[in-house]
Amino acid sequence: MRLYSSKYAETTVHFFYEVIDSFGFPIQCIQTDWGTEFYNDLFQEELMSHFIKFRPIKFRSPHLNGKIDRSQKTDKAEFYSLLNLRDMSLVLELLLADWEHFYNHKRPHASLKGKTPYEHYLELKEQIPI
Repeated sequence: MRLYSSKYAETTVHFFYEVIDSFGFPIQCIQTDWGTEFYNDLFQEELMSHFIKFRPIKFRSPHLNGKIDRSQKTDKAEFYSLLNLRDMSLVLELLLADWEHFYNHKRPHASLKGKTPYEHYLELKEQIPI
C-alpha cells in the first residue's frame, strides 16, 4: 500500500518496484483493470523485463477484482474512517505502513479461517515455485 497524488505510468512503475522489493517471493502475474496507469508502454515494458505476465480483467467486470475491492472496503472501514484527514500533522505514509503491517501480520481474516495473511503465506511458502 502506498499513497500517490496521481495515476501515471511513472507512479505505477515506482509502486511496482516497491512491491518487488517488499515481497518475499517472485511475482508471476499481475491482474489489474484497464486503467491507463497499467495499460501503457512504460509499465508493460517493466513487467516484460521481469518476466511477469499481465492479466487485465474483462471490460465492465469489476467483480473480477473482488479481492482488491474487499481489501479497499476494509481499509476504508478500519483505517481511513478513524483518521481526521484535515489534520495536517498526520504523516499518512507512516500510518499507512503501520496499518499495512497490522493488516498482514496481526489482523485475523475470516477468508483465511482466522489466520493472518502472513501466517497463511508461511503455510504455503514451501509450495511456492521459485
